[in-house]
Amino acid sequence: MLYTKLVNSSFKRNLRRYIPYLIATTMLVAINYIFLAIDSNASLKKLNTGAATSSLLELGSRFIFLITIAFLIYVNRFLWHERRQEMGLYSMLGMTRKNLQLLVIIEKAYLLFISLIDGLIFGVIFEKLAFLTLV
Repeated sequence: MLYTKLVNSSFKRNLRRYIPYLIATTMLVAINYIFLAIDSNASLKKLNTGAATSSLLELGSRFIFLITIAFLIYVNRFLWHERRQEMGLYSMLGMTRKNLQLLVIIEKAYLLFISLIDGLIFGVIFEKLAFLTLV
């Protein structure tokens, strides 16, 4: 209960920092979903150029996945650096290292959930448009 209150207050206080993060991760999830959905579409494989298109989409999907991982590592380090002072204050107020780790894990899970849900919604919407332009 205390952790959720701390995460909610921290999220509201740092919303200005989290909005670009959420937008970027939402778009990355949507782009990954679009590439994987188009690649797994059965009617694409029936086309004359289906095999070549499928292999190019798979290559593009792997590249975007690597870019996504690198971006998330960079942004997480940046956000951790920005919040170091807040974590120090919590530590001075008596929170142990384990409690701080649990707080960060809950916060990251909250951000992950939001970006996954939003990214999948945008991915489903734009996947239909992307497939229409392909065929």
